[in-house]
Amino acid sequence: MAVSKGKDIQDEHQVSLIPAIEEQEERLRQELEQARREAENQISRAEEQAERHIQQSRQSILELMEQTRKERLAQFRDRAKQLSRSLEQRKTHLQQQKTKNMAKAVQRVVDAVMAVGDRT
Repeated sequence: MAVSKGKDIQDEHQVSLIPAIEEQEERLRQELEQARREAENQISRAEEQAERHIQQSRQSILELMEQTRKERLAQFRDRAKQLSRSLEQRKTHLQQQKTKNMAKAVQRVVDAVMAVGDRT
């Protein structure tokens, strides 16, 4: 039995799980480190992509603002032209009324002078 006991102890050392566990721990550490590096790389890429999106959004906003400014400027110019035409029409109308009123006023003065001349 003593020989058998010694053989069992020797078999236990050979079949020991410690080296296998240590190998597995080392492999897991390496996998963990690789996963950590990949996560950092993904975070870095995501940050870069987010920054590109921010820049593109800023550019889009600036382009939209410029387009809106041009559209509003065109609307203001159109409105100014409309107002100018309207004012010209009003001015022409007032000049016509002035001419008519002037003719009427002259006629009244002539009539008044004639009436005074007839009374004397």
